[in-house]
Amino acid sequence: MSWDEKREAKDGIEVPDMPALVTFPFNEHKLVAPLILRIEVSGIANGQQDLFVKVARKNPQEPTNLRNLASMPYFKKLWNAGTESVCHLVKIDPSKPFDALSLEVIEKALTSSPPETSSQFLHHAAVQNAM
Repeated sequence: MSWDEKREAKDGIEVPDMPALVTFPFNEHKLVAPLILRIEVSGIANGQQDLFVKVARKNPQEPTNLRNLASMPYFKKLWNAGTESVCHLVKIDPSKPFDALSLEVIEKALTSSPPETSSQFLHHAAVQNAM
C-alpha cells in the first residue's frame, strides 16, 4: 500500500490522478541566437591612450532590437597595450538579429606626449559575442 493510499484510507479523501507533466529538452528548443554583444578596444602601444568609441546604428529609422545603445561616444583609457571592454549591448527579442552597427574609434590628442611618439598609437576595435 502506497502513502497516498494510506492517507486516502485514513482521511477518507480521494486523491485525483495527476496528468503527466509535458516537458521539452532545452537543447532542442532553445533560441540559439546570441543575446549579448560585447565591444572591446585593444591598444597597441606602450603608454596611455585616451579613446572615444562611437557605436551607432546604420539604419536609425528602422525599429531597434537593442536595449541600451548610448547616443554619446564611450570614453576609455588604455594603459600599456591593454584590452578594455567598451560596452555590452543586449537584444530585446532573442529570435531577431542584432541591428547593423557602425563603429568608430577616435584617439584624443595627448598634449603631454611628444609628437614623434603620438604616431605610434594604433587602434584595433574588436566586436565579440559574449556568452
